[in-house]
Amino acid sequence: MKVLQKIAILLISFFMSQVAVGQTEAAAELDTNSILVGDQTGIEIRFTCPAGYKVIWPAFADTLTGDIEIVKKIAIDSTRHDDGYDKLYIQRLTITAFDSGYFAIPPISIKYRSPDNNDIQSTETVALLLEVKTVPVNLEDNIKDIKPPIEAPFTFREALPYILVFLAVALLTFLVIFYLKKRK
Repeated sequence: MKVLQKIAILLISFFMSQVAVGQTEAAAELDTNSILVGDQTGIEIRFTCPAGYKVIWPAFADTLTGDIEIVKKIAIDSTRHDDGYDKLYIQRLTITAFDSGYFAIPPISIKYRSPDNNDIQSTETVALLLEVKTVPVNLEDNIKDIKPPIEAPFTFREALPYILVFLAVALLTFLVIFYLKKRK
């Protein structure tokens, strides 16, 4: 009987550890998968795990790959799900590319550690594909000049320092003349 209890405990602990592994989920999603050269798009990285897990988030440098640059990184945000047991981590990156073609964004690995197990485990997002298109150019058309700069209207805020300097000089001149007349 004790052997059966030990086997049952072993099987339950094995299945519970497998259930805990199944409770984590990593996902990445592009705002759009097709951009023009130099345009920007966002990528959102999400990771869901039980609330007690310790998450080791990947550190991003200035590029995701050799061709895809990170323009902006927003801090990692964490919230609890409505059930109160799971925690959701989200980070948004703004990316761009300056060469045309199809670029693969490799899977992003997120590491975590459960409170009852000191082993570091990891899960990955799916790989994404980003299409970067060139600006269409009509080679048959004539070359055109660049448009001139648009003139911005002169505002009161821009004129205010000049008005204040003029008033200060006028006041100073009046005071000097008043002082010289009183002195005589």
